Amino acid sequence: MEPLHAAATAIEVGTDRASADMTTAVAGLRDRVEEAEAAARSALAGYEPLFHDAAHGAEARTRAGDLLDSVAATIAAARFPLPVQLADQVAEASADVRAEVQETVDDAIHQVLLLRTRPLFCDAARHYGAAGTPRAREQLARYGPVFLESCP
Repeated sequence: MEPLHAAATAIEVGTDRASADMTTAVAGLRDRVEEAEAAARSALAGYEPLFHDAAHGAEARTRAGDLLDSVAATIAAARFPLPVQLADQVAEASADVRAEVQETVDDAIHQVLLLRTRPLFCDAARHYGAAGTPRAREQLARYGPVFLESCP
């Protein structure tokens, strides 16, 4: 299980390298997000047989929650530089305009990533809730009641 966990949490979702255009940049980000989600599902499958084991179930649930939380956090924090085409279009604009364009792109990408990570964070919360370990309770407290109540 641990090698799968390590592989799932080691995937670089964001990048510091700008893509040629927005279409390519978004497609690349989507592909990396899907790769991270698939790696998390694969690693999670390694924990599932232990979920109902009296001796190891709580720890397996806690580790599953940690896995999902870590992958979701990695996705949520993905770097997304302005694509070259867009950066070239605003290169002659004032610093304020360039900053506004970067902020607009960052906000849009962040909103999409939040939509993608919410189910992962909610699944992590479910595993933590089922685990009941001290670590799991700490994580649930970190999420807070407002977030937990919003999970389906």
